Amino acid sequence: FGPFPGFCMFFLIVVLLSTTIPVASWTPQTSRTQQTCRLLGLWVRYLGHTLSVEPPCHHLGLQHEAYCLSAAFDEVACVAAGDSDRAQAVRQNAILRVEQDRTNLWNGTCVVTISSWNNLGFVEVFLRSVLQHNPRLTCVAWAIADNAAMSHPLLTKVRSRVNMLRTKWQRVSFSLITLRHLRRAMKYDPLELAFRYTSKEFNTAIKPHVFTYLFSTGARRVMYFDPDCILYSHLDEIALMLHWRSFVVTPHETLDSPEDGKAPADYIFLQAGIFNYGFVAMSDSHPSYLAHHLEWWAEKLRYQQFNRMQNGIFYDQKWGNFIPSFYPRNAYEILLDPRYNIAPWNLHYRGQHISFNTADGCMLYAGQPVVFYHFSGMALTAMMDDTFTISPYQTRYSLIDFPRLRSAYQDYRRKLAAANTHLYFELPYGFSFFSNGVPISGWMRMAYARMSRATRRVTVESDVESDSLAFQLTVANPFSTASQGSVWSWLFTPLQRYGGILHDGIVCGGVLTTNIVVKLSEILQLDLTHPLACRLVKTIFPHLIAYVSPDDLESPVLRSEVQRSLLMSGSMPLNDIDSLCQAKQAPAPRLPFLCNTIRKGQLHAMLLHQMHSESPRAHFGIVGALRRLSKHIAMLQGMVRGVTVMGYFPHALGIAEAGRLIYQALEVHSPRIEVTAVPVHVPGSPVF
Repeated sequence: FGPFPGFCMFFLIVVLLSTTIPVASWTPQTSRTQQTCRLLGLWVRYLGHTLSVEPPCHHLGLQHEAYCLSAAFDEVACVAAGDSDRAQAVRQNAILRVEQDRTNLWNGTCVVTISSWNNLGFVEVFLRSVLQHNPRLTCVAWAIADNAAMSHPLLTKVRSRVNMLRTKWQRVSFSLITLRHLRRAMKYDPLELAFRYTSKEFNTAIKPHVFTYLFSTGARRVMYFDPDCILYSHLDEIALMLHWRSFVVTPHETLDSPEDGKAPADYIFLQAGIFNYGFVAMSDSHPSYLAHHLEWWAEKLRYQQFNRMQNGIFYDQKWGNFIPSFYPRNAYEILLDPRYNIAPWNLHYRGQHISFNTADGCMLYAGQPVVFYHFSGMALTAMMDDTFTISPYQTRYSLIDFPRLRSAYQDYRRKLAAANTHLYFELPYGFSFFSNGVPISGWMRMAYARMSRATRRVTVESDVESDSLAFQLTVANPFSTASQGSVWSWLFTPLQRYGGILHDGIVCGGVLTTNIVVKLSEILQLDLTHPLACRLVKTIFPHLIAYVSPDDLESPVLRSEVQRSLLMSGSMPLNDIDSLCQAKQAPAPRLPFLCNTIRKGQLHAMLLHQMHSESPRAHFGIVGALRRLSKHIAMLQGMVRGVTVMGYFPHALGIAEAGRLIYQALEVHSPRIEVTAVPVHVPGSPVF
């Protein structure tokens, strides 16, 4: 500080005091007043510049206000006036003044949602609410984050419901956006994202590409909503903002959460993102900012949009935190009005102000119409009594705390029921299988994802298998089961092939193990140096792994049972596997293959050579064969309960070799077991 330490210290104190005063006096209400005045300024600008109403201040009855003279509006003076109620009233007056010209306000605007086919019920209820409250809207779109080429009887009903909506609202252009459309707006094949991510992750990963596609087809303003939102009023003010703002976002909360040990707490939003991307709107009012953001956001979501809150990643929305720091203040709007995006995570200060009128379906916040409510995590079957917890994303409240919300949730559930929401849940996710019908496990997706260094930066698990996959992969379509260069062929490739990149292959019974065996042994924490574990893993489980759901593989119960039973006796104890399968409480047609084949004491060691078949959904053919076989299994019921090995044993390799190895293992490790050969032939089924 040189020769003037006293002066500099005094100056420093003055600066600190002057900068802390506004912080100390800030309240959430102050911020809302600023937004009210900002919106009022936008209405003045819209009336004067777009509608050529002169003078707009006089037209709004503000000719005597110091902050609105002629066509000039002083936002700072409006805030200083502190008359928030009057500003709100003027806003409503502005909306009424443009009633006859809403077509111009909405021109070039499109509302879109994204989901898989099986969420049609939510999509229909949402779109009905949008079209009901926005009569000047002329464009809505449903982006399908699913396989449009999938064949299923229910898809006919889905398309019929969509056509019904088109017929009812003929004034509206209703688009179904599929991956075929998105390819036009993408630099790579969207199937890459479909394989890399789970269904929910894929839904959010394509969001920037949906925006880009709609802008490329002529839209100038696009509003995105999650399908579990519902509108109770018009979106005029968001449409207005988008005339001058390229980004409109809503925070999860605008008032801090209680520190009561319940969820959510403020730190959760540091992990999940400040803004909730169940709603986000964009426009071309600042073309360069929009283009930059969509390209940057899409590249981030290509590799880094998992649900990994512990690693700083949460789907697509965490990246929205950068908007206020990337772009100037006049390019974005943070919508703080509590009537927008009411959700379970902000009920701690909004819940008490909400009322719902069952007669007209109107929801109010402090006497004003709610614009939209986000029914995130809505349970469709839970008993809606006082203990109903509203959403799995919060533990602080139940309906007894907000009795006026009960009728709103009941009304929403009735709407979903009328749209046959449960019926469409039966639609399978079209990207759950390889092209030959074998299910894709979660670890397979992650092995594919970690080929990217960008993905490995946000995940902490080993990426050895991803290195080997990247070395081999040459087929562009990751769902392909081509014999070479595909993800599928890599699963059955001996590990040693990549000796220069990886460690030497694991030798099991004198034969190198394949990638799928090594990965399975890691998941189940099996020691392949143990002879029996090595032999059984090498023979049985390489073929069963793709048929066991990811939940099965990650289950500590299953893992401990497999370890104990394999290492102790060479087969799962009958009672244990029965109880394990029954505990899953899954509907019979959808039981995991492990339970379908092992339960009731019959270990059908049909080692599934059809896994290499190109026929669609081969595993269903195998399960079907097992069901046909069950009709002829009665002849085995008189035998001592134990292990049944089935297979075409005379063949040299594959299923025959595996069957013989199981047979030998039983003889060696269970000498007291009586081994009986029973020839079985099922008419009309393949010979195993």
